[in-house]
Amino acid sequence: MARHERRVWSLAFQIAGNADDAREVTQEVFLRVHQHLGSYDPARPFASWLYRITVNCSYDYIKRRPTHTPLEAVPELDRDPRLADAGAGPERLLADRELRAALRGLLHRLTPQERTVFVLRDLEGLPTREIAYILRCTAITVRRHSSNARLKLREGIARRYPDLLPGGGEEEA
Repeated sequence: MARHERRVWSLAFQIAGNADDAREVTQEVFLRVHQHLGSYDPARPFASWLYRITVNCSYDYIKRRPTHTPLEAVPELDRDPRLADAGAGPERLLADRELRAALRGLLHRLTPQERTVFVLRDLEGLPTREIAYILRCTAITVRRHSSNARLKLREGIARRYPDLLPGGGEEEA
């Protein structure tokens, strides 16, 4: 549990949208893992099985909650070492923080499936085939959700945060 808790929480946070919901989902995930450990196929990667449970629990939680809880900023994510550039100056660090905040603000515009694919593919770096296994869908469906997510995020950034785009939001001729 200690080895996977942070990744489970992170994925649950990205899907569910806030820290409290992610904690609830994380607890449910590890309860289900314990209950269904006998159904784990050792021929498959454990992380994929765990992600599948996390996605399912997150979707179940979203369906059960009475109201939509907006995506929130979490200080731990702003200190994520994978996103830090050790040699970056203050302006670069501020721009990176603004970009992460902009993305978080736009993620709520994606469907849960688009958001999940975006997180698994673009943030976690999982291959399409593994995401298809986790979501129990085809690779074509994963690519479609990925394409839709990227398009919506690109359009949202262009409309709301044009200065964060390469070239400072200048129109191409």
